[in-house]
Amino acid sequence: NMRTGSIDKLDTEGIKESAIQTKEKMKMTIIDDVFDIDEIERMAKIRKKRNDTKLIILDHLGIVTTKQRGNKDVIYDDIAYRLKRLAKQLDVPLILLAQKNKDSANRANKKPQTSDLKYGGATAADVIFFPYRPDFNEEERMYREQVECSIIVTKNREPGTLGEFKRIFVDAYNLYCEIDDNGNAILKNNKKNKAEFEKELSTYFFFFLGITILIVIIILIMEKGLVEFFELKLQLLFF
Repeated sequence: NMRTGSIDKLDTEGIKESAIQTKEKMKMTIIDDVFDIDEIERMAKIRKKRNDTKLIILDHLGIVTTKQRGNKDVIYDDIAYRLKRLAKQLDVPLILLAQKNKDSANRANKKPQTSDLKYGGATAADVIFFPYRPDFNEEERMYREQVECSIIVTKNREPGTLGEFKRIFVDAYNLYCEIDDNGNAILKNNKKNKAEFEKELSTYFFFFLGITILIVIIILIMEKGLVEFFELKLQLLFF
């Protein structure tokens, strides 16, 4: 378990291999040594021209630097507006992660609000949403394989819905998943039900069985000749 640190060498290698495969499959480029907003803009434009970038994710607003000096809220508002202009110029969606302050901890209603964002930037955003897990507010939080949670959309400039959307958090995969009719998480790579899986398994079994029999027949024909093969086949039928 990665949260407790109880993972062995085999688990580590598996995680590493999975991460590499995901990175290659999604054609991701991870840059973790650029923080200046001017440099971020420059690199984004170059990579869009070279690789036709489809999505930009910045983690997170609080570590983006700028030459501008003054009030923090004003500075981060300016950074957010620059990133918004960048996304429009490149015609690419841009997701900007931001930290939340601890004001909600002192409220009776712990659900996050737009005003809980630690820095500025809220005015520039087209959409703002928060993942929310009520179990984080428990005094003694117990480990659960699946936890009821929600995605709370507090701002949406596009025609869309505001409000709270129920989800299930699956700890083993660190995923927020949709919920099926039975209240269980729907894993995107595990949508097939048991009947569909068994049907596919049966189809593959008979397919490979047929291929195996065909190979055996070909080998017998090659070794014994066509006449001897049919004689052998008749003997088997009457046996």
